Amino acid sequence: MAAKEKVTILIHPHGDLFSNPTMLCLLGRLVEREQKLVLFIYETPTNIPVDILENVIFKVLPYVYPRIPRRPSIFFPRTFFPFLAAKNVALSYQVQNIICVDPEGLIIAGKLFPKLKHLYNYISFELFFLDEIKDSLFRKNKLTEISILSHPIKSLAIQDQYRLKLFLEENRPRHIGKTFLVPVAPEKPKNYSDPTPAHLLVDVPVGKKTLIYSGSLYKWSGLFELLGQMEKEWKNEYQLVIHNRFPSHHESAEIREINAYIGKGLPVSLVNLQLSYDEYFLFLKQFDVGLASYLAFTSDSHYDGKNFGEIGYSSGKFNTYMMMGLPTIATKNTSFNELLENYRFGAVINDFSEMDQALSFISSNLEDCRKEALRVYEEVMDPDLYLPAYLDYLLSDLNNA
Repeated sequence: MAAKEKVTILIHPHGDLFSNPTMLCLLGRLVEREQKLVLFIYETPTNIPVDILENVIFKVLPYVYPRIPRRPSIFFPRTFFPFLAAKNVALSYQVQNIICVDPEGLIIAGKLFPKLKHLYNYISFELFFLDEIKDSLFRKNKLTEISILSHPIKSLAIQDQYRLKLFLEENRPRHIGKTFLVPVAPEKPKNYSDPTPAHLLVDVPVGKKTLIYSGSLYKWSGLFELLGQMEKEWKNEYQLVIHNRFPSHHESAEIREINAYIGKGLPVSLVNLQLSYDEYFLFLKQFDVGLASYLAFTSDSHYDGKNFGEIGYSSGKFNTYMMMGLPTIATKNTSFNELLENYRFGAVINDFSEMDQALSFISSNLEDCRKEALRVYEEVMDPDLYLPAYLDYLLSDLNNA
């Protein structure tokens, strides 16, 4: 009887697969190593790189989280049949690894492949804490995550030492075969040295330097605290450029509030622009300083506690700025504070009243901060520092014995 073909299963429960730099790098490296990959995802995106599209088997991820749907019109096409397809993968192939992304991915793996926990490779981007979860259903799911981790798993990938410490204290895993620290950082794109094309240039007043905030506009971003501070006092030469990456949200309450501040005459520009992965880096090149701000506990969501307050190397925004050599102002957390001791990439602020001081420091040391930001990427964040060892471990037959 012929041996079954080896396969790695990846369970990715989020819609950001091809905008998450770690996942993009990981998928690309798995394809390069000619590893057969089955990717379970809720919806197959349209912006899939060709090499991944041609070498990955896409399967519908069953709806079983946070609860199994009861309506037949949803249960059969979105839960029951995808569940059978997942079982068929386990029967048809020799499963070498099951990569589970975040608590949701781990919990779904526990439902689909409960007897293969020793093959689980947990990638933790989001950290949830039981004492911060108010919803009873999500508390139950958190306890399920802890229960699964009471069994031995093959590996854990997490972003930095402090987030690892929080993970171990919260989840108390029984045994992890090996732990890897893998920051959420992009690899340098092929067009890294190209100039910003004219159609991506932002029009700002002559003589102004630029401070870019690019990303979510939710309260945890700290944007509205910053705008409030700018209304009180803004004694510097910087224009704040807010990049809304989701133009479909152009009529949201957040956009209206930002426009209200602009209407008051604040030095703020709002750019509603959806960019491809490669365009994004070229867009960022035009700016002088980056802002990576995260405020904890701005809502009752369990995403919004220590998970943001101690985001550290899980900040793809911060790490992308470092790759671009963009001096950066970051809100305080343990990992950024420690990083600043060895790399003067910009400034870490306690609150937005310190923005003028931070911008003044960077303006006086602009070239040094640029060099230090690049050094952070090259010495700390570059995925090539971490992914080869991680993949060697995952794909070693010795570890599957």
